[in-house]
Amino acid sequence: MNDTKMADHSRHETKTKTLLLTLLALLTLTATTLTYQIHTLKEENQTLTQKLTTLEEKIKQHYTGNPFTTALYPGQFQAENITGMHWYTYLSGQLLNRTDVIAYPEQTATFIIFGKDTDGDGVYDIVYAKNATGGQIQYGGEWDAGGVDGANASAVIQAAINALKKSYGSRYKLTGKIFFRAGEYELKTPLNLANIYNVHFEGEGSGNDVGQTQFLVATNSIGLDLTGARFCTFKNIVFKTQEGYTPKALILLARDETGASAGEHAFYRCVFYGDAEYGLVYNYGSEIDMFRDCLFFSKRRAVVLTSSNILGITSPYVTIASGSQSMLQNFFDGCVFYRPESTSPTGETILLDGGGHHVFTKCFAGGGTLYFFKIDFTNVNSVFGVMVRESNFETRFLTVDAQTETKWIVAWRIENCYFADTDGITIDCNKENVLFHYGIIKGCKNLWNNNCEFQFWRVYRSIIDVGESYYPIALTINVLDSSRVRGWKDYTTITSQVTRPLNKIEYVDAIVENSGTATVANGEYITHGLASSLNIGASNSTVLITPYTTTYDGVPVVVGCDFVNATHFRVSVYWVNGTAISDDAIQIWWQVKYTS
Repeated sequence: MNDTKMADHSRHETKTKTLLLTLLALLTLTATTLTYQIHTLKEENQTLTQKLTTLEEKIKQHYTGNPFTTALYPGQFQAENITGMHWYTYLSGQLLNRTDVIAYPEQTATFIIFGKDTDGDGVYDIVYAKNATGGQIQYGGEWDAGGVDGANASAVIQAAINALKKSYGSRYKLTGKIFFRAGEYELKTPLNLANIYNVHFEGEGSGNDVGQTQFLVATNSIGLDLTGARFCTFKNIVFKTQEGYTPKALILLARDETGASAGEHAFYRCVFYGDAEYGLVYNYGSEIDMFRDCLFFSKRRAVVLTSSNILGITSPYVTIASGSQSMLQNFFDGCVFYRPESTSPTGETILLDGGGHHVFTKCFAGGGTLYFFKIDFTNVNSVFGVMVRESNFETRFLTVDAQTETKWIVAWRIENCYFADTDGITIDCNKENVLFHYGIIKGCKNLWNNNCEFQFWRVYRSIIDVGESYYPIALTINVLDSSRVRGWKDYTTITSQVTRPLNKIEYVDAIVENSGTATVANGEYITHGLASSLNIGASNSTVLITPYTTTYDGVPVVVGCDFVNATHFRVSVYWVNGTAISDDAIQIWWQVKYTS
């Protein structure tokens, strides 16, 4: 009995040991498996991290392959959308279009235009229009995305314009901005911006044509047509004539056939460069346009400001206005107009034909003996309200042709300007039937003691003061009429004066002529106001007195001067019978003039 119990106990003990050993083996195996799995997961995690890093780097690359045949990197698949086949990838759990994502940060623009120069001549041979919202190349490229020829910069840019164009009453407006990477875009056909509002082009770089966005106008028509357009902005863009072409204009600003208002455009830090048949910028009735910190580098005219389309330009896309149009308020601030002799420049820098209230502030003009302004009166009677301030002219300033009937240069203000013309007539307005009317010239200076001369045919109700110039400015006035002149005595020539009481002539060192009105009796003294240093007397002066009161108490009146000295002259007033008039009742006009 005892033996049986002992045997049972031994068997039980053996089973327990076996179970414990089995359990220990299982635990050991489990630990080994877990260790292996942890190591494997670490390796997989490291591999995934490396793949993710590689993936992110590749996503940033500028892809220029054909999206129909070549993946950006392995593992992508293709899918169809409204603009064609594009490469997609999963990133952070989202399916994103990554075709042609460029290596630059996204811009605050709807389209980004960039290109590729394949032959090394500096001009983009392939142009891309990237949709900055979706990240895809929407137009152009080697594969002609969107059905647009990527080798035609004009077509790619126009496609981006058209994509943003929305109806706006009888016209259109753009709903976004177009940003252009630096480089040369050859425009073989004009860009059509006619009757569009809110165009916003911005280029990369500024200040000159090196490292800046350049539009090379490679057509004999127009570069950009803004006929009927309004509220457009252009920043940091060079508009340049391509070699071998002579366009009518690089920029056309005009009204369309309806005559509706056009303009209110702004050009910031833009360059207008080269040769154009009519002018680099041709403006027919586009108003309140502003050019700030712009450079005009021209062989012929830089700008035409016309109210009558004097040169007869046409739009390549719409019917242009006809006849006389309002043409007011174009602003040029901090602009440079340069016409180097190496280009054999011809004609004036700016042609003015009607309109007015244009403002030029803090500008510089160079061009030797060529004129900055020319007024053409063929279709108009006046050009009014032009204001030129704080500007430097190393060129002749203003010219006009003789006229067969009276024409007016009205209400011009030329203030605080420097003139460094090297050859002669700076203001050439001594032309028959041309009136300088209600104008003001003051604070102007002859910069380098050159031969600087202002000439006028007739000055009417104007103020011309060149007495502040350290070096003399010569004044030649054919007829002075109701105006005030201050200048250098030895450099001022006034051929004749209209006998009116408002003329006043003053020289830098002395007032040598004065006039006025008074109500007098016989024997009264009147202060003439001429410089006392001239020692005025009967031998070196003339005194002219004309009565406004020709009869008194029904008897004719005779007036004269019987005494003059350094400060006063004395009036004699008599009836024709020789009786002195003692009543202070006779109105006269007087003039005293220094004669030697």
